[in-house]
Amino acid sequence: NIHAHTTRRFSDLHNMHEIYSFFFNDTATTEIYTLSLHDALPIFIAAQAMKLAKKIGNERFIDKVNGHLGVFYYLKGEYNASISYHTKSLEFRESIGDKKGLATTSNNISLVYKRMSDYPMALKYSFMSLEIERELGNKSGMATSYTMIGILYKSMMEYELDRKSTRLNSITFLYLVCRL
Repeated sequence: NIHAHTTRRFSDLHNMHEIYSFFFNDTATTEIYTLSLHDALPIFIAAQAMKLAKKIGNERFIDKVNGHLGVFYYLKGEYNASISYHTKSLEFRESIGDKKGLATTSNNISLVYKRMSDYPMALKYSFMSLEIERELGNKSGMATSYTMIGILYKSMMEYELDRKSTRLNSITFLYLVCRL
């Protein structure tokens, strides 16, 4: 049982240094993401990690925690909180000139806006990511951005067709009712 195993591992963390080390372990992060769907524990651990990061003034660690919190809240369906944490990460990456991180974080924000059906905002961040990937010459990153843009345009068309269909069905219904 991953939940019991991970909970036991979390309870064995006795100091901030252990939390810091644990949080940078990719396997542990995967377990945290899995738990975030069912448990408040990942948010608690992230809060402890954030306290440590702020205490020691490690901005990269703060950024890493913000990114993880963005994913945790996305997985929980709390999209506004997710955007808030991803935006903090985006601002930090911009301040240090981390173009690759900017592209990745922009894609993450785009995914959240897509889930919220806010396609114009999702496109804004996907195009931002594409432009950065183009500057970097990262063909794989460009492909990811182009794929996301295609998915967003397809989703926008389906959304508009659904809206028009619903509106037409409503108008047809009213017309038929009025004729009776």
